[in-house]
Amino acid sequence: MRLQLHYKGQMTAVDIEPNASAHSLLEAAHKALALPPTEWKLKILCKGRQLRGEETIAAHGITDGGKLMVMA
Repeated sequence: MRLQLHYKGQMTAVDIEPNASAHSLLEAAHKALALPPTEWKLKILCKGRQLRGEETIAAHGITDGGKLMVMA
């Protein structure tokens, strides 16, 4: 599935499997936004709630084309 990450007024698309964990999405966001995890701690929000843990992306209610906000 393709998700849209919004960070500082810019949008970046990320492809990820629906059964991937929130942690996997964080890793993909670090790569897509060129923000190394050793220097930046990211938070990803969907519908005002922070994604956490090992629950799958689909379990958080995120579908293909979903829009997520990234905070660093």
